[in-house]
Amino acid sequence: MTAGFQPGSAGDDLIASTPPDDRELSALLDEIVRRFSGSIRATGARYRLAPSDIGEVEQEVRIRLWRVCGNPENIARLSSSYLQRVVTTAVLDLLRRRRHAATHDPVEDIALPALGPGPDADIEAASLGILVRAAVESLGLARRTVVKLHLQGYHRDEIEVLLGWSEAKTRNLLYRGLSDLREYLVARGIIWGSDA
Repeated sequence: MTAGFQPGSAGDDLIASTPPDDRELSALLDEIVRRFSGSIRATGARYRLAPSDIGEVEQEVRIRLWRVCGNPENIARLSSSYLQRVVTTAVLDLLRRRRHAATHDPVEDIALPALGPGPDADIEAASLGILVRAAVESLGLARRTVVKLHLQGYHRDEIEVLLGWSEAKTRNLLYRGLSDLREYLVARGIIWGSDA
């Protein structure tokens, strides 16, 4: 018979059962999370977590304790100060993940198109492409995002919808971003559009 399974009362059906050590460990983890739920809520409130995030923090605390301890004897020996440190780091890590997600450039890896046919044009386009990429990357995050989408062929109203920004914000960021881009290129000897 396979370990962890018991034969059912009807024929060859097998019913999964949890090993006693795992049940004990799970019960201890549930008890610790229940005991520290007030501390989890208080720590979350101190760092301005939404009440809906408390469940996520509780689950993270369970996972961290399970990974560190792995058996009931080790969990029973944990001090209150260590458990509070686990709670605090779980809350802070959740905030860090959210902050990182909020500052990530959603179009960071968009490739800019190369210009012109032929080997000479390809070499020139590659050099210009490098310069344009550097110019785009020199822009602030919001302007860079809008300019990259514009250079990919998105219309301003599509950019507004994609980023969830107002028409005025999108228009201003695009205008200023293109102006900064032009200034950067002109300072490096690149003639812009109708100035040729």
